[in-house]
Amino acid sequence: MSHRILVGILACGENEKSDAIAALKAQTYSDWDFFLIEDKPNKQAHEELYDRFAQSKLQYDLFLKLDADTVFIRTSALQEISDLFHATPDIVGAGIDLIDFYSNSLIPSLVVATGGVEWPRHTDNLLVDSYTRATGRILRVSDERKAVAVHSPNPSPLQAFR
Repeated sequence: MSHRILVGILACGENEKSDAIAALKAQTYSDWDFFLIEDKPNKQAHEELYDRFAQSKLQYDLFLKLDADTVFIRTSALQEISDLFHATPDIVGAGIDLIDFYSNSLIPSLVVATGGVEWPRHTDNLLVDSYTRATGRILRVSDERKAVAVHSPNPSPLQAFR
């Protein structure tokens, strides 16, 4: 049994956007769709992403937030994510740490969730991902061998400066 995956990509001028989309489209796992939210204020973009995930709970099993500066490093990344949820059926979400290009270390994380995770509306404009409700366990995967993506492998000069 495979998981049907919906990938939401958030973009606001990242140099890696075309690489992120190309790496997604190169996946060997075939049961997925994606949508792009581009050039919107941070809070508005996240609210649109999470609203779309909530509206799609009957059509998809997993929901993956992909920032446009995050690029899959293997064509098997989505298969590995699906396998993780099969291997640990008690989880409702996972944070899979990323390899950070700048520091060559692990940083938090690619977010994958089932319908058992919700992102309620809130007033915080800075920590837009911090407000979640989960009906079960969320797994943190912090192992370089299990990292499926790299963060910011081709930064613009301004992004690298920041």
